[in-house]
Amino acid sequence: DPPRLVVVPGPAANDAASEAWRPPAELLARDPVGDHAALREQRAGAVVTSYTRMRGARAGARSAWGAEEVERRAEKGEEIDAVRGPVLRSARASGVFVHEVLERISLASFEAADFETWYAMPEVAALFDEAIAIHRVDPAQRGHAQQLVWSAFTTAVPLPGGGAPLPRLARADRVVREMEFVFPVAGASAYVRGSLDMAFDHAGRTYFVDWKTDSLPGYDAATLERHVSSHYEEQVTLYALATMKLLGVRSREEHDTRFGGLLYCFLRGFGRDGQGLWSARPGWAQLRAREDDLSARWRRQP
Repeated sequence: DPPRLVVVPGPAANDAASEAWRPPAELLARDPVGDHAALREQRAGAVVTSYTRMRGARAGARSAWGAEEVERRAEKGEEIDAVRGPVLRSARASGVFVHEVLERISLASFEAADFETWYAMPEVAALFDEAIAIHRVDPAQRGHAQQLVWSAFTTAVPLPGGGAPLPRLARADRVVREMEFVFPVAGASAYVRGSLDMAFDHAGRTYFVDWKTDSLPGYDAATLERHVSSHYEEQVTLYALATMKLLGVRSREEHDTRFGGLLYCFLRGFGRDGQGLWSARPGWAQLRAREDDLSARWRRQP
């Protein structure tokens, strides 16, 4: 049982000693805010952040502390323009819808003879029925969404770094989708978390894929280069570092033999005469420099 509450009476109204008391002048003159902030920074637990929160913090939209599953999923549905008609509407919900289908669709289904045979398969139709209902997608946009998913896994893909071309992503080796990662920076005082849309092996190297449903004026190489540079440069760094750490790469030699690179597939243009694909293979020195920059950003002051 808890002890009985002891009521301590306050000073009497005519207590001359209490009336005369004043706090020491040195305490009034001292501003402890800076000291408290320094102590809080030194003693706080590790920061857990993500690409979405880092971007939001720069824009002043939210704190970089913590991370939530809904944010990681919403990050993958970023959009730019509004599109009407039977074309899949350019909205965050549409992007999340497509990503869910890409995550759950059976890769074996893409052995179908053609697009019409594929989307008529009962398991494919059932998945689209469910996802459209959950994400409240206009059924009239279904055909375009199906085209995006079919092209995503059946388009021939040239690989960065001079790797042998891949006939289609559905036939890649050791495919893993929505592979979550967490890795430390700044001496483990901060952690970055997120998930890769897809990782796969091909010809002895590991690559990662990020699906993009952004609506752009064009999907040629120059347009994609500008768009990635202005919108996804930090994400590219974080995801490339995550892939390296998941592989356990610790030297230039291991990087050269095991790390294949990254593929950003802009699905609204993907499969159109070689358009819609931005790829890169950051070098060992470049990735190490980016990791040092990231650590410096989050390193606590002594």
